Amino acid sequence: MPSLLTHVAVGLLLGLGCQTLRCMFTTVLLSTVQDLDILIHGLHRALLHNIYITTMLTCIGACMGRTRIEKIIYATCPWMHILLDMTTGGVALFWPFTRHVYEIANIWPTIWISGLSPYWADKLGIVLILTYCMATVLKRVKTSKVIIA
Repeated sequence: MPSLLTHVAVGLLLGLGCQTLRCMFTTVLLSTVQDLDILIHGLHRALLHNIYITTMLTCIGACMGRTRIEKIIYATCPWMHILLDMTTGGVALFWPFTRHVYEIANIWPTIWISGLSPYWADKLGIVLILTYCMATVLKRVKTSKVIIA
């Protein structure tokens, strides 16, 4: 299952589209808030992972954006969380009406064939995403010109 760090890393990656710290913070928040349901025993991947709460978070995210690109990016974050979780065990999309778990075909056997266990594949993905984010930020810092009067 994707760790919380995976959801944070995806939020950071989506936040690069806006190029502001406020946007990156917001994308991380919107990419991870659904995992708060882990605090309620027996309702993880149901209470906050259903289609109704995800749609509500999408609307809230779209309203939070100041520009058109921010609105699109913010609206995408909750659905990215759902898609990640659907590849590793599934989610109860229509909870509370049904507890049926929907999932996307498991991608981990492909990774096992390559020699990486899901644990290490998850960590490698996080490292690659964070490296890309840092390289992008450093590139912007390097190319920006500082004018001292």
